[in-house]
Amino acid sequence: MVLKNMKNYIFTLLCLFSINSSAQIHKIDSLENVLKYQQLDSLRVGTNYELFWHYFKSDLNKAEFYANKIIELSEESNYLTGMAMGYDCKTSLEINQAKYQQAIKSANSLKTINIQLKHQNANAIYQNKVACIYYYKADYDSAIYSWNKALVDYIRLGDIDKTVQIQSNIGSVLISQGNYEEALLYFKKAQEILENENQDSSTLVKVYNNIGIVFHDLENFEKANDYYNRALKIARQSSLVLDEEMLLFNIGNLLVTQTKYQDAIAFYEKSKEIRLANGIPVGESLSVLGNCYFYIGEYALAEELLLKSVNSLLSLKDESYLNESYLFLAKLYKQINEYDKALHYTLKSVNSLHEIENNHRVINSYAEIIELSFILEKHEMAQDYTSKLRLLKDSIYNEDVITKIYEIELKYELVKNEKEIAILHSEKEIAAKNKQLLLLLFISSIIFLVIIVYIFVYRNRTLTAKRKVLELESKHSKLILQHKTLMLSKKSQEIGELVKKLNILKTDPDEKKVTDLLLDMKTNAIIEKNWIDYVDLFENLNPIFYQNIQKMSVKLTASDKRLCAFICQGLTIKQISTALKNNTHSVENARSRLRKKFNLDPSQNLSQFLKVLCVNT
Repeated sequence: MVLKNMKNYIFTLLCLFSINSSAQIHKIDSLENVLKYQQLDSLRVGTNYELFWHYFKSDLNKAEFYANKIIELSEESNYLTGMAMGYDCKTSLEINQAKYQQAIKSANSLKTINIQLKHQNANAIYQNKVACIYYYKADYDSAIYSWNKALVDYIRLGDIDKTVQIQSNIGSVLISQGNYEEALLYFKKAQEILENENQDSSTLVKVYNNIGIVFHDLENFEKANDYYNRALKIARQSSLVLDEEMLLFNIGNLLVTQTKYQDAIAFYEKSKEIRLANGIPVGESLSVLGNCYFYIGEYALAEELLLKSVNSLLSLKDESYLNESYLFLAKLYKQINEYDKALHYTLKSVNSLHEIENNHRVINSYAEIIELSFILEKHEMAQDYTSKLRLLKDSIYNEDVITKIYEIELKYELVKNEKEIAILHSEKEIAAKNKQLLLLLFISSIIFLVIIVYIFVYRNRTLTAKRKVLELESKHSKLILQHKTLMLSKKSQEIGELVKKLNILKTDPDEKKVTDLLLDMKTNAIIEKNWIDYVDLFENLNPIFYQNIQKMSVKLTASDKRLCAFICQGLTIKQISTALKNNTHSVENARSRLRKKFNLDPSQNLSQFLKVLCVNT
């Protein structure tokens, strides 16, 4: 999550901040003070423009006020350049607020004004803005198409800075799709242009930084560190303070990936100092610092920093990092055995996850809530979240998650049914004893009649009890069968161990044993552990597939075969990444390599191609 947020931050800089805003240097109070004494509308518009970009990262309400002020002042004096500046701000703001339809209208207004001003780059600016809108709507193909149209214009106009920025934007899209090799090509082109022009600019800093991101994701930490430090050197030499802060933060992320938490703290602290000096919120910095201190065992300091980060991020409504802080706090309190607090922050994490629609992380949080509920003996909460887990299973086709859901449900049903069966058997034994007693006491005909009536009633009760026992035992057998079906890919030895533990719970339903059983179930849910059985099952179901592969003389690795099986079953990239315990970028890379091995044209669909191999000879 940290790296994902960091990449979005960089991309926003490239897409939208194509200006040299002096708000990065001047204090906000001095800008507002200058605004009070300015008389010329053009100067007031310029100052409002600077104020907009200052507040763009920290207070969107104020940023919107200054954008509207720019347009209002410009329209009063028919100042076309100012109106262009205002609609430039409006478009960027509306993209940030996900108001995409309004952003399109503002971009069109900006294009119209630039044409009136006879700006040759009017269309290029428009295409760049539209591409940004497509990017944030996750329509990556359309974004790349619009940027390529803008790129043609900028190359024709000889605008080196814009050409490089567009190339970097396309590279950033390819990063988000996991196409690292293609992304690297675009970044390298941008690097070559800038280095040939001897431009130690902010754009070169961002290009180096993005190349660092590519190598970071590819786990080539040495090269990632090299490019981050190249960018940091230029940023310091050119007094690019905010770029320096960005790079310090990214280097901290790189060190965290390598579990060098103490070194990461030093970089995060420097990044935080720059943010404080420039009026930038430090909620993200406090969050990552708290996590680092947790890993080096300084729990009190970690707790203090994470609580401060929550307060800061709540004021900014930053759901992504706020969720990280909640998760870090939950992990911290669980480590120090303060389970009530751990449960509290896990629940908060789930609420914020719903806001950012991350179903996979919601599922993990639900599992954590169930475990903490067991520890705190909150069984109703555990059962409630078990039901919520089941509701997600239809949309998340992930074997280990579905297995976990049914294991929890099975455990609850087995314990419940076994108790009911024991009660019914007990009632049956009591009834039998009563029958013997009544036969000894009632010897007269009247008493005999009473006995006959009693026996009739007793027999009805016994038959009813037997039916209930048979029904519950049948339900019990069906649950076990369902459980065995879901756990088909697991080794028989592991299933035997789980059944033994369930039998122990039947006679001694102990809380600690229930918790231990849950942990065993989590361990046994790992798909990799049973991969050989899974491959055998896939081959049995699709015998023609590997025969066709051999005919094509294509050499597939074990990982390639695994990916083919998942794709043939229709799993999405997110579902495959969750099953393989990998990130989506790595899955995209693996798909690209697979396409190359099969020598597929860009127009050919990999999924359809593999499914055809399963049925054709």
